[in-house]
Amino acid sequence: MEPAPQLPNGFPDGRALCPVCSDFAMLRDGVIAPHDAYRGTSDPAEAADRAAWFNHVGWN
Repeated sequence: MEPAPQLPNGFPDGRALCPVCSDFAMLRDGVIAPHDAYRGTSDPAEAADRAAWFNHVGWN
């Protein structure tokens, strides 16, 4: 697995999109690192970045 494509502002900062929970998670040796399942964000900036990413890159 490879990091997800980045937006001009750098989001998602080298993380990969988890195909199970749609979180952007760190990679370790090409494998998504263990992480909690994505349940949404309360951070308006992250929400805007996620929306922009999915609108720009889509659900590959």
